[in-house]
Amino acid sequence: MAYASAAVVAFTASAAAQAQYQRFDIAEQPATTSIPIFARQAHVQITAPGKILRGVTTPALHGNYDVRTALHQLLVGTRLRIVADAGATITLAESPTTSAGDPAQTATRSPDPAWTRDIVVTATKRSERLIDIPQAVSAVRASTLTRAGAVRLEDYAASVPGVTISNNTGAGVQTQIIFRGISTGVGGNPVAAVYVDDAPITSATQLGAGGSFPDFDPADLERIEFLRGPQGTLYGAASLGGLLKFVTRKPDFDTLSGRAELGFTGVDHGGLGGGARGRINAPLGENVAVSASGFYRIDPGFIDNVLTGKSNENETRTRGGRVALAVRPVTNVTIVGSAMYQAINADSVTTIDTDLSGRPLYGDLQVSRPRGASALTQRFTLYDLSINAQLNGFDVISDTSYGIQKSGTYVDYTRIIGGVLDSISGQPSGTLGASVFQPFRTKKLTQEVRLQSTTKGFFGWQIGGFYTREKANSLALVNPLYRQTGESAASVGLPPLGNGEVNATYREIAGFGNVTLNFTSKLSLSGGLRYSDIRQSNSQTLSGLLLGNSASSGSSSDHKLTFSVNPSYKITPNILVYGRVASGYRPGGPNTTTNDPASYNPDTVVSYEVGTKGTLFDRLLTFDLDAFLIDWNDIQVQQSKIGPGGTPLSFIGNAGKAQSKGVEAAFTAAPMSGLTFDANIAYTDATFRNTVGPAVAGDRLPSSAKWTGQVGGEYRFDVTDGWKSFLGASYRYVGKRLGEFAGPGAARYVLPKYETVDLRAGIDRNGFEASFFVRNIADKRGYTGGFVFGPYATAALLQPRTMGLVLSKTF
Repeated sequence: MAYASAAVVAFTASAAAQAQYQRFDIAEQPATTSIPIFARQAHVQITAPGKILRGVTTPALHGNYDVRTALHQLLVGTRLRIVADAGATITLAESPTTSAGDPAQTATRSPDPAWTRDIVVTATKRSERLIDIPQAVSAVRASTLTRAGAVRLEDYAASVPGVTISNNTGAGVQTQIIFRGISTGVGGNPVAAVYVDDAPITSATQLGAGGSFPDFDPADLERIEFLRGPQGTLYGAASLGGLLKFVTRKPDFDTLSGRAELGFTGVDHGGLGGGARGRINAPLGENVAVSASGFYRIDPGFIDNVLTGKSNENETRTRGGRVALAVRPVTNVTIVGSAMYQAINADSVTTIDTDLSGRPLYGDLQVSRPRGASALTQRFTLYDLSINAQLNGFDVISDTSYGIQKSGTYVDYTRIIGGVLDSISGQPSGTLGASVFQPFRTKKLTQEVRLQSTTKGFFGWQIGGFYTREKANSLALVNPLYRQTGESAASVGLPPLGNGEVNATYREIAGFGNVTLNFTSKLSLSGGLRYSDIRQSNSQTLSGLLLGNSASSGSSSDHKLTFSVNPSYKITPNILVYGRVASGYRPGGPNTTTNDPASYNPDTVVSYEVGTKGTLFDRLLTFDLDAFLIDWNDIQVQQSKIGPGGTPLSFIGNAGKAQSKGVEAAFTAAPMSGLTFDANIAYTDATFRNTVGPAVAGDRLPSSAKWTGQVGGEYRFDVTDGWKSFLGASYRYVGKRLGEFAGPGAARYVLPKYETVDLRAGIDRNGFEASFFVRNIADKRGYTGGFVFGPYATAALLQPRTMGLVLSKTF
């Protein structure tokens, strides 16, 4: 809609019932476009002097709000304010530059007002302000990541209290996210769920590689949400620790927009890399829009292979893209279909070999491995169809998704069995090595339908049904090879060494409901229940010299009821205090290697949490504080025993109880124009309490750090002739963690504490931005994951000092 250049711009529509929530979908764009769009979507009349809209950009607004809250959200960080509100007609004017204590003046204090904008999240499967959600939720804007060079989860997870990352490959493939210390390492089914929008993308079982997920590039993301604590009521199985949600950009019906980006990176002790990203949104008429994005990225390698002589062997190449089509067949129905793809390739994982004390075996940033013995690939595809129908007083939402995840990882076993193979084949010592190729494929179909109220009043509700079916196939192939060349050594006369295959299925049907009672405008009580019914089956075949010859199959079933109770009280419209009691679980399953036990049971958590969050002093300070205690029962832990014929068997068993307790705090402050500081700190005490199996009471849970934290700041200022600049820095700390369980009395691998300092700077004007960053400026070494292989271990490495330049243009 065009705007008039006369003294007053008027957008006329019929008045709506202001007690109802409206659905808003408005991209970040000039106010000359966004204000008319808002008036049309809100069914109100807005008047404003035309000249005050020029040069103003309003933030994105997506979700369900009452009209007044939505308009305030749209105007945050601009010089516009409401000066008259007659119900169906709202008048805007320019904020005067008065005293520093004036709220309107505060909203215009920064050249880049993003810090003043409320973050809107969908953690409760509704669009709500982050500070209005009565539970521990954090969000990271994707737009801030690439200019700081933070394109991998391990780069930015430290900005969220109570979250640590474990990655046994270091290449963004087998990433595990740990909330509040809830982890058992590789054993058992996954403890955290991962979503893209409303679609779960990780398997609920270990046989479907549920503990592994792709580390998405931020090319087409709007934000990343971290939901700490069990989410069993809304999100079901495998979210007993928490949930990670990647929120994508939605097609916009009103504005042609896009972004192009080019980046260059270099790593100390390593090579050069870089990448390109692009996205575009195009309206195709009033009721059809398409968005598309794509990227290609090279993460420089920095590990040298002293055996093959290859430098920077762990260079990683990542590419992908997403296409989404939105259609509005009638005014109150929106249909969005999308396809997403990402591929990762690396000649070597980002790990080194160490002794059991963590000392590198071959020197700093060096390995000795046969060529190709630690390569990896990953392919991820997701198709999604969402339908949102806004009816009289409630919405109907359907989401259908189909995901395919494929991965192939080589693990070097040369140091474990190379000497044995030389002896068996009669080769000179040091001739043969071996790798284990571990490909897997998981296909996941999911359907969810829910109905939820939109009217604002005493009673709010949400009810839904959920179905998912998974099929997984995984292999373990032991391949002999020549150490020097990496070529196959199958011709030396060795018998087949090992071939294992597992096929598994998983089916879950669930129903859930939540209600909210708003006793007053300040006091609310929410509660929810979810009932899930789960069926699983699997089969396994083993053959070869090292694995033996066997075949087995199994099945299991279980059902679970989870709950949440959530009182909250708003001290002011922008300060909330809350309590939360919630439960979560992960399903049990059949064992593939033994019939004693033939299966393992679900484990459960009950979490108790209190917290407060909000803003103070006209948004000069934002805070989020909480304390929690989590009781964990019947924990699933990987165990071992000696089977028939003396064969060692690995299986999953239930191993007693654990408890995690701690406090978390996050702050953002803006003490002066353009200057912001942010900080977070978390203390987590996660230990076994009463156990059987490989752990004993008092043992820390794997990969859980007692202390984590971050502090950072940024200063934005005008330079000249429309140019703006920024300078920023951040410090992060991750405390000591322990690795997997090594058995009673055996020492566990130690992941030492590490700390890093990052710097960034840049300039921008009219959508063009150039930014420079240095990550890990002191070139510190840090282990982000690790596991033991007999007399030695492998450890995933933090990236050494990395410098980069990013050039971008947004329109």
